[in-house]
Amino acid sequence: MGLDVYGGNPVVVANYNELVRVSKALQLAASNLDHARFAGVGFSIAELGAQIQLSMLLPGLVDRVKDLAIKAEMAADAYFSAESRVVGLINQVLSPLSTLSTYMGQPIAIMDGSTKLLANLGAIFAVAGLTGKANLAKTAMVAGSIRMTTAAFGYNSAQHLLGEQQANLKLAQVKLDVNGSAKLVTLSKVSSVNAIGDHAAAVAKAYDKPGSRILIDVYKNGYGRNIIVYIPGTQSLNFGGENPLNIRSNLTAFGGLEKSPTQSAIDSALSQLKAGPSDSVLLVGHSQGALVGAQMATSEQPYQVAGLISFGGPISQFGLEVPVISLQNHGDPVPHLSGQVNPLASNWVTASNPGEYASVIDAHKMASYVDSARELDQSDDPGFRRIHEQIGIQPNKPGMRYVFELSRD
Repeated sequence: MGLDVYGGNPVVVANYNELVRVSKALQLAASNLDHARFAGVGFSIAELGAQIQLSMLLPGLVDRVKDLAIKAEMAADAYFSAESRVVGLINQVLSPLSTLSTYMGQPIAIMDGSTKLLANLGAIFAVAGLTGKANLAKTAMVAGSIRMTTAAFGYNSAQHLLGEQQANLKLAQVKLDVNGSAKLVTLSKVSSVNAIGDHAAAVAKAYDKPGSRILIDVYKNGYGRNIIVYIPGTQSLNFGGENPLNIRSNLTAFGGLEKSPTQSAIDSALSQLKAGPSDSVLLVGHSQGALVGAQMATSEQPYQVAGLISFGGPISQFGLEVPVISLQNHGDPVPHLSGQVNPLASNWVTASNPGEYASVIDAHKMASYVDSARELDQSDDPGFRRIHEQIGIQPNKPGMRYVFELSRD
């Protein structure tokens, strides 16, 4: 079964909701034009002639407008595929359970007691989505629970909710998190890779014990360097400890108000390598690693950001302008933790693996993404090929691999 791929094509730039809105507007226009054929006829010969001429022209025009409406809806499904189905499933979950309105851009619950109801239902659907076999429907239940719970408290996204709480803590002069640092532990020769599957395998290697390590590959390129940073995901469920790749870093990075210890540790590593304006840095991460990579890609840096490759990362909430390849497994709820979907943009390609997994853990683990990445390499989708070419480097170039151990200060 092939991957569902959309985005990366400069000819098609929109989002799912916009395409559906256009389709509905065209359907309404077609209906109004259809009704115009049966409008009252005037008494004058001139009015009667105009009405007859209009009646002859309208059927063809109505058919063309209806055809455009159908094509707009088909485009939404074709270009978003798995993402549109996730949205559809989320809406199926939410619509019978709550009546939400929009006031000044803010979703508000309009029935008494709905906040507690929606929050509780959100928890129920999250638990249901995290149990049993992992598939698209279960993913939608988890994403729907996130959207339901945040909407219940008047927020339009999980990031909005976390960001506001972090802002309140900062106003109260409460430190959100600590800083991070990096120590070089090994150095070895390496050859450059270009395949997405090989990049995924490098991230998987970064999980080797001890688990707080990142890999940074460096290759000469004219007067500058190509630098690739491989960042693993969450490895500790603690809110403290020495490993910055923990739950607390997830929350800090997701809120987005300040750097997480993971990001500041990676900054330290790149600073030690003297990454500067002539260097091009490609960020490759899994889960939290992709989240941190997205945060770095949207922040001012002393080097050029070549792009981001995300394996199961919750990055849809970032307004990324660099080339992005986002790989998601259908049964993995983590990419949908923001309750949003990746945009259909010329710089961003999303690929989804429709396979079913034994559990959400299996769907999210890096080994599963290595398999999905190998499959993506076989895709001839023009959007993927275009973005891959933009961020790719010449394979088999000699370089050096720096392994840094990260820590919380």
